[in-house]
Amino acid sequence: MDVERLIHLVYIRNPIWNQKDKRHHNVHILNKLWGEIATAMNSEQSTVKAKWKNLRDTFRREFRKIPILR
Repeated sequence: MDVERLIHLVYIRNPIWNQKDKRHHNVHILNKLWGEIATAMNSEQSTVKAKWKNLRDTFRREFRKIPILR
């Protein structure tokens, strides 16, 4: 899976990652956006969501290891 493309596709869909976006808590909108990403990636929605969660969790874990940025 092209991770950089996945990151870009999520980034341009603000409601997925921006908790301040009023559409962030709308399940119907989020499912539609994840469906668009899955179609663009030629993959299943559950697969791209799981990959995104893994990337996000890994980033947060590694970011916490940097003492100067906390």
